[in-house]
Amino acid sequence: MSNIWVDQKYANQLQFRLERFKVRKTNPYVANFRCPLCGDSEKNKVKTRGYLLEHKGSIAFKCHNCHESMSLLRFLGKVAPQLQEELRLERLREQGSSVQTARRSYQTNVLTATERVTAPVAETFKSRIKLTKVSTLSADHACRKYVDGRLIPTEQQYRLYYVERFKTWVNTLIPGKFENVKSDHARLVLPMKNRKGQVIGFNARDMAETSSLRYISIMLDEDHPKVFGLELVDLNKDSFLVEGPIDSLFVDNSMAMAGASITDLSSFMDPAKAIFVFDNEPRNKEILEQYRKVIDAGHRLVIWPGNVKHKDINDMIQHGGMCKEEVSVMLHKNTYQGAIAQLRFNEWKKA
Repeated sequence: MSNIWVDQKYANQLQFRLERFKVRKTNPYVANFRCPLCGDSEKNKVKTRGYLLEHKGSIAFKCHNCHESMSLLRFLGKVAPQLQEELRLERLREQGSSVQTARRSYQTNVLTATERVTAPVAETFKSRIKLTKVSTLSADHACRKYVDGRLIPTEQQYRLYYVERFKTWVNTLIPGKFENVKSDHARLVLPMKNRKGQVIGFNARDMAETSSLRYISIMLDEDHPKVFGLELVDLNKDSFLVEGPIDSLFVDNSMAMAGASITDLSSFMDPAKAIFVFDNEPRNKEILEQYRKVIDAGHRLVIWPGNVKHKDINDMIQHGGMCKEEVSVMLHKNTYQGAIAQLRFNEWKKA
C-alpha cells in the first residue's frame, strides 16, 4: 500500500534545509529548489533545477542540471541523515512494525528481503524459474556461446548467470515489477552484492544485439548504490571504476558503476583510491559530461590515447586484439588528474 503522505511529510521538512525550496504541486507532489549536490549554478543564484517528484506511490529526487536521480530515502542520507533514519522508521511502522522491531530492522540495514534471495542467487533460485550458472552450461548453449564469444575469462564466468524468462523470474522476487511478461525472453544476469556478499540487485544483459533495451538494473535494496563487483575489490588499493559490468571482468581490482554516480562514491570507498574509466566515445554528449564531472571533482580518470579506436574495454579485447595485461598497462599509463586531465580531455574530445 502506498504511503505517499509519509514521503510528503519528510520532503516538506527540507524547506528549512534547501535553498529556494518551494512546493509547486501537492497532487501529484512536486517541489523544486537549488540542487545541493551540484550547487545548481554559480552564475545565476535564482536557478532551481533540483526536484522532488511523486512517482509510483513514492517521492524521488531528480536534478536537471547534474542529472542525478535517487529515491527520497537516499537523498535524505546526503542532505539530512537524521531525517533519513526517521523516514525509514516511520515507513516500517506504517507497514505494521512496532518501534522496537523497526529499530532492529534499521540496525541490520533492513536486509531481511535481500538475505532471502542471497542463497538462491548463489546457487539456483528455488522456484519453477531457475537461475543457472553460465559455467555449468554446455558449450553449445546460446548463452555460453555468447559469453565465450565476448572472450570473457573462464575464471570470471562463475559470476555470471542465465535465466530463460527474465521478467517472470524478476516477478518472483519483486511481485508485479513487470506487468507485461508476454514478450519475456532470456538474459545474462550479473548479481550486484554489498561488501558482505549479500545480493542487493542485479544487472541483466539482453544477448540480442538488436535489443532496444540491452541492459536492465533491478535493485532489491533501493538505498544501496548500483555497483557491480564491490564484494571482491580490495578497497585499500587503487580501484578502477568502469562503466559496464562485463568490462570489469577484464580488469583486476575493478567494479562497475552500473547506475551509481560520482556523488555515491564516498558511500562505499575512499574517493582518493578511485580511478574512473569511461567509454572511449568522444562524440557522446552524455559520456563527455561524465568526464567533465570527474575532472571538476578532482578525481583520477583514464583518458584514452588517440591510437585507440575501440569504444570500450571488451571491444578492445574482442575486436582490437588486445589481451588483459595490455589493457591493464594502458589504463595505468593513461590515468590523469587535475590540470593535466583537463588538457588531455580537451585533446581527446577533438580527436
